[in-house]
Amino acid sequence: MIKEQARMSYSAEFGEARIRDNVYGDILIPQKFLPIIDSYEFQRLRNIKQLATAQYAFPGASHTRFAHSIGTFYVMQRVIAHFDRYFQALGQPVIPLREKELLLAASLLHDLGHTPFSHALEDTLQNAQKIPHERWTVDIIKDKSTSLHQALSDIFGKDGPKEIASLIDLQHDDQGTTPFFSASEINLKNIFHSLISSQLDADRLDYIRRDSISVGVSYGMIDLDRLIGGFRIGILDNGKAVVCVAEENLSDVEGYLYARYQMYRNIYLNPYKMFTEELLRKIIKCVYKLYDHDCLTVSELPLGFKSALQKSPMDVPDFLLLDDSVIMGAIKGWAKIQDERAWLLKKMCTCMVQRSGYVRYLFADISSESMALFKEDLTTLMGSYISQKIFNEKDADAWVQEFPFVVLRNASAQLYKKERENIYVLENSGRIMEISDCSNMVRAFIGDDSLISAIYLDLEILELYLEKDEMFKGLNEEIRKNLVKEVRELFESRTARNSIEIEKKYYLPQSGLDMTWMHIQRQFCIALDEMGYLVHAAKGTVQEFMMAEPVIQTDYYFDTAAETLHQANCSLRVRIKGDKAELTCKRPVSGSRSCGEQGQMERYEYASILKDVDGSSISDVFHREEGVAFVKKYLADLVSCGDLKTVITIVNQRTLYIVEKQSGSQQIKETYELAFDDVTFKNSITGRSYSEKQIELELKSDAATRLNMQGMTNQLEKKFAGWNLTVMTESKYERAKKFTE
Repeated sequence: MIKEQARMSYSAEFGEARIRDNVYGDILIPQKFLPIIDSYEFQRLRNIKQLATAQYAFPGASHTRFAHSIGTFYVMQRVIAHFDRYFQALGQPVIPLREKELLLAASLLHDLGHTPFSHALEDTLQNAQKIPHERWTVDIIKDKSTSLHQALSDIFGKDGPKEIASLIDLQHDDQGTTPFFSASEINLKNIFHSLISSQLDADRLDYIRRDSISVGVSYGMIDLDRLIGGFRIGILDNGKAVVCVAEENLSDVEGYLYARYQMYRNIYLNPYKMFTEELLRKIIKCVYKLYDHDCLTVSELPLGFKSALQKSPMDVPDFLLLDDSVIMGAIKGWAKIQDERAWLLKKMCTCMVQRSGYVRYLFADISSESMALFKEDLTTLMGSYISQKIFNEKDADAWVQEFPFVVLRNASAQLYKKERENIYVLENSGRIMEISDCSNMVRAFIGDDSLISAIYLDLEILELYLEKDEMFKGLNEEIRKNLVKEVRELFESRTARNSIEIEKKYYLPQSGLDMTWMHIQRQFCIALDEMGYLVHAAKGTVQEFMMAEPVIQTDYYFDTAAETLHQANCSLRVRIKGDKAELTCKRPVSGSRSCGEQGQMERYEYASILKDVDGSSISDVFHREEGVAFVKKYLADLVSCGDLKTVITIVNQRTLYIVEKQSGSQQIKETYELAFDDVTFKNSITGRSYSEKQIELELKSDAATRLNMQGMTNQLEKKFAGWNLTVMTESKYERAKKFTE
């Protein structure tokens, strides 16, 4: 009865079933393949999304592995038809019908073993772990208890399931070296496997087009006719037969590779998609933990999920009970769970269902090195409030993966992976070349991994975690609030607006101005007020902007005797504030074309606070463990603490204001720090001093308002042209070196 209902969705005609596909139009399926499609095991793919959680970012991305598998079947039909013509043109025998059909069956079943949400949970469902998913596919095909195995045996004979399995996964080839299809004594079994799984196969040729259409982007619209029409067969020097692409079709393959690269950069590695996949993994791991500690009963688990917890390893029938609907049904149920012990599971499931809670942070530097430092900082911060011994049991990466309040994932989009099922080009001369050896575009992208990050923080979960987790239960409310504040500040310190300093500075002539320093400040603030900006003291209200009082701050700059930091355009500063020392390292933003343009400067800025510092012995800062660690983190490639000494001291009487404005129809907020600095430079080596007055504007709002900053400073420069304001293109440290050496 089930089979009959399934078949009614097709229109049988001339021995073929017609399936209407949104990518290719009508796909004709030979009647003999219908029992395979109608099998329970294949129909399960209707409930597994092709792009896992991508629909949370792209509403149209709700297509399934079922549709993709039908599409792959269609692409393989076209590939086989092409090779039939190719062999006939060479005077070779055509591929036998049975072997064509085995190849088509393999293409149809290649994704059979996917876990729920495709790759997202492949390594998380502990008892279902078989990586890659092809191992589950092979086991399902070979399992004699399945309706699929029976259908394959009926169609292809008792060896059919094994033959199909060996085409999908050569590593589990029970057929050994038996040729699959031999033309002129050449075993082409590897050829047909590569058409199912390689860097240029029927699988990828379908999903790039299908995913592109479903998501609503155009760069995945590859030319199937040109790509398939360019397929050739070549023999490597080791005698291995491989699929090649004709030299005249090289541009088509380059277009295909670039399309796949763009799909990875923009769709497959979309930050919100990565976030939801990581949150999904955290939810499943939380379920395992609760179950292991008897905090989650079997009655609170969906039918298909019980075996994932109870059986190790799962058998095929139990695995087939799992699909997206089972997991999402469970998540919706857990979002309403009442057991207080499952508070975290409830909270994360609520975030998943309602798209709430976690907030994304855009870090300025997401390199592997920088992210490793961030994980260390976060782990060190959390560990400083409890027994450090507990935190030493795991490395920083393991702790960050375990923390429920943070979701962090870095991934790279690669255009082509050399040495992994290489793509070969058959040149007109007859030579076979690996594609990176003959394509400038492919060669340019090798080793150039474009990093994409998904960094999310949920402060409410952090607060609950500190309140309820055994490790932090001893902390009182005030300490917990302080830790939440420090975690938030740590995340904010890594954002572009807080770690890349964008500022514009001016200095005034030392003589010739017939007005006081206070009058200059007043006129500057009035001008900004007339331009529609709100100006107020950094620690006051809008109405108190003329009440700002100067604060004296003393900065000590360190370098080596060889001026290593200065030569690298870096600086290391210690600013004393009472019994605390603020350590700041500034490094240039490499590759920026806007740094220094008309005086606007960009620098990476890293900071740390040291407590209980004796202001009379500044050099001791870099003998302390925290000071040594700071230098190792941010300047290890340039200097070591033992070589550092004070070279410049800058005493600054700073009067600080906040400048704000709501801009545009979107009401984007502009925010700046406006500083009036009365500066004295002192050179510790030459003993020389120099003083001047400076005005500094630092952008504190989104970088999008940088254009507004340019317009504002242009107006100010025009208004105060009589002051002889001069734009500074160097830092205070550089000016100190310039005038005191």
